[in-house]
Amino acid sequence: MKEIIRRYPISIKQIKCLIVGFIVCVVLSCNAHDQEIIEPAADTIKITRVAYEEGRHKAFTDITFFDNQFFLVFREADKHAYGEDGVVHLYSSADGLEWNFIQEIVQTGIDLRDPKFAINSDELSLYIHGSTYENQQIKSFTGYNLKYSKTTGWQEPKPVLLDNLAPVANSILGNEAWPWRITWHENKAYSVGYNGNDIFDLYKSNDGLFFSKQNVFNPIPKDPSETTIRVSTSGEFFAMVRRNKGSTLLGRTRNPTEDWDWFGEIDFENFRGPNFLILEDHKLLFSGAFFSWVYLGVYDLETNTYKQVIDIPSFGDGSYPGMVIKDNILWLSYYTSFENTRGSSVYVAAINLEKVL
Repeated sequence: MKEIIRRYPISIKQIKCLIVGFIVCVVLSCNAHDQEIIEPAADTIKITRVAYEEGRHKAFTDITFFDNQFFLVFREADKHAYGEDGVVHLYSSADGLEWNFIQEIVQTGIDLRDPKFAINSDELSLYIHGSTYENQQIKSFTGYNLKYSKTTGWQEPKPVLLDNLAPVANSILGNEAWPWRITWHENKAYSVGYNGNDIFDLYKSNDGLFFSKQNVFNPIPKDPSETTIRVSTSGEFFAMVRRNKGSTLLGRTRNPTEDWDWFGEIDFENFRGPNFLILEDHKLLFSGAFFSWVYLGVYDLETNTYKQVIDIPSFGDGSYPGMVIKDNILWLSYYTSFENTRGSSVYVAAINLEKVL
């Protein structure tokens, strides 16, 4: 334990949370899909457990606010990977506390993963990645886009395609890469695609359905993968890059298809599910998996320093947070296994930013 503490700056609160989490795992008893509100500090953070079911793996979340309501999405399967094909569950809420199931999204024979919302002006889309496997090896990549209509609700999925022009050495069928999160700016869609082998680059689309590789990133060491892009109100692009074998990278540019400045690092190796929002005071509010906890921090762009904002009750398999700010409240969706003996559950935390920033 001392070695872990020396390498990872775990707070006393996190250690207490771990102990409480294990106790809860022993005494917890509830029905599938029950919702429970946890209040560690009611004036600062209010946590709703949206989806719990012992033995099921509910994960890879995202959250947004659109059409005067919250939307929440996550994947469900029997395990994190290489089990039954994942399906996507979609919820809505008027207040962020009481959640209503909308629909289950299924693609027969496809493992659905990493559902994420994307807003382009007055249009909301849900992007979902699909994989198939053979002997626990990736066989193919597919992508899907579901658009939301204020009058008819969620529409049927349409395919998301890449130009597949990269000279790749692997044998992955379908899309050459995995466009992990889509971000719109001035009616153009951007995403960083990767395939775990020889592709890690920016992709761009005019319609959000067909993406072209931009050949803009120089080789980045230490196995870069999941990446979130955000654009400031002044038009500056920022990127946060998970590196499976190294620290988390931060990049910026005003010309996304020409050059990127990798200006900063967060000293978290394998920071799973990196996500962030751009604040007005030259700061990035970011989240992801730190060791076995869901981490929420703030990065100062002027000093290139960062710090933890608040402890998020969590431990074990978890992360992949969704983030949206409404009325100075951060709504953070995430999954964690600290209340499950097997599997994991989905939570939404409402965090009062006036109290923590």
